[in-house]
Amino acid sequence: MGRVICRTGWRAARWNIRRSFDPAVNIARAEYGLAPVRDAFFLPVESDNPYLIAASRSVVEVPPDWPANIHLTGFFAWDTPSAYRPPAGLREFLERGAAPILITLGGSSAVDPQRFYPSAVSATAARMPSTGAGGADA
Repeated sequence: MGRVICRTGWRAARWNIRRSFDPAVNIARAEYGLAPVRDAFFLPVESDNPYLIAASRSVVEVPPDWPANIHLTGFFAWDTPSAYRPPAGLREFLERGAAPILITLGGSSAVDPQRFYPSAVSATAARMPSTGAGGADA
């Protein structure tokens, strides 16, 4: 009975994940002339292509049942460009008052990003600079 419940639960979860991710992924794919896909969320892991995760083995324990195509790369360290000079407005903003808090979704996706940012701003009650589309206004 346990296996039946587990399989049923995973089928329901995959259906919900497919419903959440596939439309947005396929809209983006169409913009590049690519065919639509099904199960976009699971596709990278379930393919034979390498799947790289930017995390350290010191932080993430690799489960024994992970497919051979999944690899932990370690964290990325970005070099600071020696020629970079922040714009005057940014420098002035950073020199005023308390250090700001920047909240970002990074490379992840949110089901409802329009509600995520106002909630995050409310929770921190801090000044937040914003860049990019869809972020909170500074």
